[in-house]
Amino acid sequence: MPVSRKDTLQQYARRLHREHASKVNVRIIDFVDTGHPALLRMWEKRQRGYRAMRYRVGSDVPARN
Repeated sequence: MPVSRKDTLQQYARRLHREHASKVNVRIIDFVDTGHPALLRMWEKRQRGYRAMRYRVGSDVPARN
C-alpha cells in the first residue's frame, strides 16, 4: 500500500523490527512506480522518512559481492 506519512512509515518499520528468535537482520524492500507522478512523490517522501530513521537508501547501500 503506498504511504507517504512519516508516522505510518515508522509504524510499518517498527513492526518489522519486532524481536523473533530466528530474526538476525531486517531489510526493507520498497517498490515504486516511477511512471505515476503521485506515487513518485510518495516515494520521495518515504526516502526522507527512511533516512530520518537512519536507514540507508538506494545508493547509500554498499554493493554486495
